[in-house]
Formats: sequence, C-alpha cells, structure tokens
Amino acid sequence: MKKLELISLSAVLFFFVACGILDDDEVVAPLDTTTTTTTVLVTTTITSVPETTTTTEIIYDGCIPEDNQNINFEDLKNVQNFLNRYGFDAGTEDGVSGSQTREAIKRFQAYVGINVDGDLGPTTYGKMRNYTGCESRVNDYESTTTTTTTIVEEENTDTTTTTTTVPVTTTTTVIAATYDYGFQGMISPENGNFQDIISNQNENNSFCSGIAPTYSEQNQKSDLGFPPIYNLYPSTPSVTSGVTTQITSNTSTTFTIQVNGNGDENFKFYFIEPFTSSYVSLEPINISTSSGLTEATFSKNGLKQGYWFYGYADSGRGGIVRADGLREFLSGPALVQNDVNINSFNNVWLHTSEDLISNAEFVPNNSEMYITYIMDTGFNSFSTISNEVSISSNTITLVSSDNYATGDIILVDNEFMLIQEISAQTFTVERGYRNSLKQIHGVGTSVQKLVTDTDMKAVRGYAVFKGEKGYQFAVSLGNEGVPTRFTISDSCPKDLYSLDYIKVFAWREKGESFTRSVDLGGADAVISNDSFTLYQGIENYIFPDMFASDPSTGQFLNLGPREATYAVGDTISFDFAGIVSGNNEIKFIELEFKMFPTGTKSSSTRKIIFSPNNGEYKYNSTITSISTSPVFTSGAWESGYRYVLNYVKINDGVSELIFKNNSELENVTLGTKSTHSVYYLDQFTFTIADS
Repeated sequence: MKKLELISLSAVLFFFVACGILDDDEVVAPLDTTTTTTTVLVTTTITSVPETTTTTEIIYDGCIPEDNQNINFEDLKNVQNFLNRYGFDAGTEDGVSGSQTREAIKRFQAYVGINVDGDLGPTTYGKMRNYTGCESRVNDYESTTTTTTTIVEEENTDTTTTTTTVPVTTTTTVIAATYDYGFQGMISPENGNFQDIISNQNENNSFCSGIAPTYSEQNQKSDLGFPPIYNLYPSTPSVTSGVTTQITSNTSTTFTIQVNGNGDENFKFYFIEPFTSSYVSLEPINISTSSGLTEATFSKNGLKQGYWFYGYADSGRGGIVRADGLREFLSGPALVQNDVNINSFNNVWLHTSEDLISNAEFVPNNSEMYITYIMDTGFNSFSTISNEVSISSNTITLVSSDNYATGDIILVDNEFMLIQEISAQTFTVERGYRNSLKQIHGVGTSVQKLVTDTDMKAVRGYAVFKGEKGYQFAVSLGNEGVPTRFTISDSCPKDLYSLDYIKVFAWREKGESFTRSVDLGGADAVISNDSFTLYQGIENYIFPDMFASDPSTGQFLNLGPREATYAVGDTISFDFAGIVSGNNEIKFIELEFKMFPTGTKSSSTRKIIFSPNNGEYKYNSTITSISTSPVFTSGAWESGYRYVLNYVKINDGVSELIFKNNSELENVTLGTKSTHSVYYLDQFTFTIADS
C-alpha cells in the first residue's frame, strides 16, 4: 500500500514539474481549478533543464488541452488574445499590428518550430488552430531587433528642412512634376470647399478611357471647373492654414492681390471669368515677395468684360490658399450678370454623323458620337414650319418670321440651324450647325429660337452612362445647345449603356461666391431613351487582381516596410508583385496610409499615387526632407506619426478595385464588396523619425 502511495505522489510531482514550472517564454498549461488539492511538503531540489537542450516532444498526462479550431484568427484581436492567453505577451488587444504583437508572433512561431518571420500566414494560422496549450518547446527565440542611427553630415543639412512656422520666404523655382497621374486640388466654384481629383496630363473625351469610375475622378478637369494643371502631386494637396489672400486694390485699369503668411514668387492666381464657372489663371504684370508676404499686380487690359471672381492661390507645392474678403472686380463697363435662373433639363440626345442614337441602338467601336442638352429656359418657341424640309434643302419656311433675326440659332427637332438670311417667312440657313445631325422636318414642327449666351446659363457639366453589367463611364458636356463630341474606345466592355446621371453648372452671377448646378440621376436622367449598345466591345471583361503569395513556394508576393523607422536619406519601398492586370494595363495604384500619432498630434491620413514601370508595381520614395506639418511632394514626409497601410487601390481606366487591410475587397466599378487573400496589408508599417 505504501509503495502504491509513493508512486502516486511521484506522479503528482511530475505533473507539477512538467506543466507548472516553465521558463518565462514557455506556455503555462491550464490546471483544473475545480479539483480538490492536497498540500504536499517537498524537500527535493528541482533543477530545470536548459532551453538549449531539446528532446523528443512529450505530451504530459494531466495537462488539459484546449480547442482553438473555431477561432477566427484573421481578426488580429483574436490573435492577440490567443498569444496573451498562452504567455507570448502580445500586449494590448487593440487589433493593431505593432512591434509587440509581431514579437509575440515570432515567439510562438519559434516555440512550435515553424519559420520565424512575425507574419500571419496559413502555416501560422494552422499552428494556432491546432495548438492545445500542452505542447513543449521546439525552438528558442532571440530578438534580433537592432537600432539604426542615421547621422546627417553638416553639408547635407539643406536637404533636411523642417517646416515649423509661417511666414516663410522662398524663391526656389517650381518644376512641375512629371507624374502620369497625380492629385490636383482647387477651391470648388460650386460650394467654396476644397476639392481634389486624380488627374493626368493627357486627358481625352473617349468613352471607357477615363481615369476612374466615380463621379469625382472620371471626368475631365474642365467638367468640374478645374484649370489646366499647374502641378500634380503624388499625395493629396490641401488648404494651407495660417495663410490668407484677397484683393487689396482695385482700379479701372489694375488690381492687386496680397498673400499674407507666405512670401513666394511662384504663386499662381485663379479666377472665374464672366459668364463661366471654370477657373483660369491670370499672369501678374508684377510680383514681389518679402518675409511672409506676396504682392501681385494685374492689368485689366484685354480681360473679358464683366465681373471676375478671385478664388484661390496655389504655390505649386501642394498648399492652396483660399481667397476671402474682397474677391470680385469689374473689367470694362458694367453689364447685367445676374438674375437669370437655371431650372431643369428640357431634352438630352445622342447622335452620330448619320443617325440619332436611342433605344439601345447598336454602336460600333471607334464611332464618333455627340451628346447635346438643352434646358427649359434655353429657348423660345414663336412659330412652326409651313412646308416639309428635306435633308438637302438650305431654306425653311415658317408660318411667321416675327421674333427671328439674321444670326439667330434655331433648333428644329434635334438639328441646330444658323439663320443667314430672311426673306418674308423664308429663312436661308446653315444646316447641321454646330455638328448637329441634319434631319427631315415635317409641317407643323416647332422652330425653337435659342436664347443669347448671356441668358443661356449652363456652361459645363458631365453625363454618366451605366451599363447593365455595372460598368459606368462619363463624358464631358460643354455649353448648353452645343453638341459635345466623344469617341467609343476599343477598351469598352460590351454592354447596354443608358444615361444614368447628368449634371450641369451655371455661370457665376455678379455678387455670388458660388455657381449653381442642376442634376438628375437614375430613372430621372433617362429623358429621351438615350441608350446604346456596344456590340464590338470586350465580351468578358477581366478585372485586375492582387494575389498574396506564390502558389508553389508560399512566399509573399507583396513586400513593404514592417515596423521600420526612417530618417532623411532612407528610402521607403513597396513592391506589389502580386498585382496582375486584366484586359487593360493598369494606369495607376493608390496607397492610403492611416497616420497614428506618436505624440500629441491628431490622427490623419496620407495618400500616395504612382504608375507602373515596365510591368512592375513598385513604389520608392527617398526621403529628402522631414516636416512637422503636412507635406505633399514625393520626397517629403511628416514626422510624429506611425504610418499603417490602409488600402491598395488599382485602376485600369475601366475598373477600380480597393484592397483594404481588413481583407475587404471593394469593386468600385460594380458597387460590390467581397474578400481578398492579401491579409497582411496592415503589417506594412513605418515611423518617420524627427529630423
């Protein structure tokens, strides 16, 4: 009996040694706390076995295994909870892939005997799911974290400029960036808010060859009131704080603008000219700078008559200065530039050089099409045709010629005509005026006289056509009553496209800070059955994609910094080798970083845009300067933040896909959401050191 009791006591002691006395990095196996325990006095000295002496793995009797098979380890908080439960110390369970979490992952990977890289992949997930808490150590882990100190020599200090306060004075010549695609900003003439778009140097008005399938990015710059490009930025520009600008002097021949808070001779100044709603840049006849002050003087000689509006100034460096105070000035004699309303659409129609296009009519690729719109205040109807008009005739006869004059533009059905001569009730006209379609017109057809340009307020806009498969593209709209030409690109997916959205902007009225607009969407936009079918388009369009790893080797295809710290002279590098194109070549890739403050700053974001180079999707930014305030050029970065990659956006001109770091895949083109396999995007992180 005593022999049996001795054997039982030895088993208890062996259990406590095996499952209770582990090294700091080892997992403490859970004990059954519901079991009644007996205090045993032990005088035996227990010597622990060094970690470096590994033996055959043993599952000790008495360790109660846990089941982790049903845990969703793609949620980083669950990973952190798992690591903390088993003693690997991941720190706060906040869902952020920080250095402590990565170190905990490495400790676990070493413990179970797999490749130690700190990454969460299929192998690591599998080990976590199969882990019971009763396993013994396979390998040790020693941290290899090193600290790199970058010394900037004195002669290079001119490249480590820290932006701290305004005013500043600079006379450096601005050289426009040569990015194929980039961000452009302005102060919106519609609402006075800052607005930015993705743009490029070579826009065209081809259907299916826009920049992006969203209203704010797919249009030409002029559609939205943007001026020609001054500078494109790889990061989104913004309104500069602490800097103001306004008109300070206004005479009959000149006016003067001051920018307070920044002395920079490279400023460009943007205005809305009379009877338009788009910005143009005027060159000053003289510009002077001093500490924190720019003063520019302009001549009114040759300017269009009417009331001009000063909107904003741009130094070409990414900071835009919004105008306030006195912003309007008169050029030439006073005239009427107000009190005309813009109401609703009367008609919108499509045509080629041969036919009207509607009701899903087939249109081949490389066709030239025209879109025309007219508002309900854009014309007056005074009479009708008294005889049938053939396509070849250059005369029409009206019931009454009252209220019509030589030089008037008339609209008959969908054809514009210019009145060249009037004899009694017979008009000699230029047929197919403004590239409109010549048509046969019957007796009794209304002859609509277009109002004058100063009464016809709609001056720009865009129309969006949406396919039944979900593809959508925009075309530009010019002035009301003027057909705008666009071409059908070879890259168009084959589909039935219908007018889905249309928006036009009025010219700015005297005394107004904003321009007015009218829009229609969805079923309301289909005014005249304006739809067409591309029967020579791409039958089965293939979207671009991004893959996580090589299927044969399991190696990650996409590479980037992981908890790196950068200083001036370092290079931030990403290689998205997992990206593949579909039917079209990829035009640009946009990265968005969430910026988590390391000090007292507020959270922020930064976007980066870059184009593929020789089929490679690599982004490299050598840090030339570090700033304490927001910056926008490729080599300038703001300190005081930890940057975490939030998403990767891929655009091929037809489609746009957003791969988010929470494994969500958003197909902007089709408006759908799903998941993707590049689960490690949030592990691409870096910190910008203070200069």
